[in-house]
Amino acid sequence: MTPQPTQLPDGFRPYVWAIPLEEQAAARGLSTAQMIRFDANVPPLPGVPQVALTQSFARLNEYPPGGYRELHAAAAGYVGVEPEQIVLGAGADELIYVVARTYLGPGRVAVVADAPTYPVYRIASELTGATVTDSAWDDLPTGEVIWICSPHNPTGRARTRAEVAAVAQANPDALVVVDEAYVEYGGETAVPLVAELPNVVVLRTLSKAFGLAALRVGYAVAAPDVAEAMRERTEPAPISAPSATIAAAALRNPRTDVEETIAERERVRAALLAAGYDCPASAGNFLFFDVAAPDQLFEELAGQGLILRRYPNGLRFTVRLPAENDRLLAALGVEAEASQRRSALVVRTTTETALRISLGLDGRGRARVDTGVGFLDHLLTLFAFHGKL
Repeated sequence: MTPQPTQLPDGFRPYVWAIPLEEQAAARGLSTAQMIRFDANVPPLPGVPQVALTQSFARLNEYPPGGYRELHAAAAGYVGVEPEQIVLGAGADELIYVVARTYLGPGRVAVVADAPTYPVYRIASELTGATVTDSAWDDLPTGEVIWICSPHNPTGRARTRAEVAAVAQANPDALVVVDEAYVEYGGETAVPLVAELPNVVVLRTLSKAFGLAALRVGYAVAAPDVAEAMRERTEPAPISAPSATIAAAALRNPRTDVEETIAERERVRAALLAAGYDCPASAGNFLFFDVAAPDQLFEELAGQGLILRRYPNGLRFTVRLPAENDRLLAALGVEAEASQRRSALVVRTTTETALRISLGLDGRGRARVDTGVGFLDHLLTLFAFHGKL
């Protein structure tokens, strides 16, 4: 007899990853070099590991240091709290599951504010057996956990600290969880509320502004008692030692492209507004615009190698390098003012080669090179580094 899994709630829908770029390209008769992903909300360039990789890989035969003291201290210093208020996880996603299994279960209620939003809040809550209620902000019911995404995904709207505080004060027996994955790009952080409102928890990640999504590092900021309860329900070693070492260095000395991204976001939004698109203000590294037939427009853009994220009432896209954004705007029939950053996009395909080059002359020496030839990747990376491209 085959063992049977536990029963999933009626209507349960697991998280579905985006179709791999190679498959999307093949389905449209394109090469991957002709495809630009605007759907993942990660920076176009990777973060820069500020430790020697040989150092982070030197002890792969050992478990991570007990307690991750270095990473706890770095995260605490970055947000201005004590290390015992930090809970670590493999990305903010894992911490969402930790919150759910710590404070939810059968007979308990989870409230998702500003729905629809990031689906993992609902998924993690339902897996505990809790009841999930989607709600508009102005009509929030009570529950054991209230999920708030700020800046909001997909609209980019940021809730003020006062708004979050009002929710926490009105629901003193609920854990109010504020997902601040995109907070570096704008909006007020709710971290200062934790000291006065112990039912507030803030989630952070290194996947967005820091450009380190592949490391899978996130952390929660909570009152000491809440943090301890969460740590009791986490895995013994949720983060790899190389990831923890690199993440700690990044938090101690942040190097991001936040200012450039914000300026580019506003340039692109101004162009969309001038062209008549309904594009709300965003505090994230992405923009959302309403469209009557999102599926149709998605396919039209995908056929040109431009992959956006679609929703029932519109499309969301990540703000990338100026030349890449200009290509998307042109496909939408939008003309934007020239960016002050000098950049270019070249896409070239022949029977022998397929390449895409996004070049920023006003750079910081950061590059993502993937030719399939290791030595050539090395030379081009050095060229970008020394040329400050």
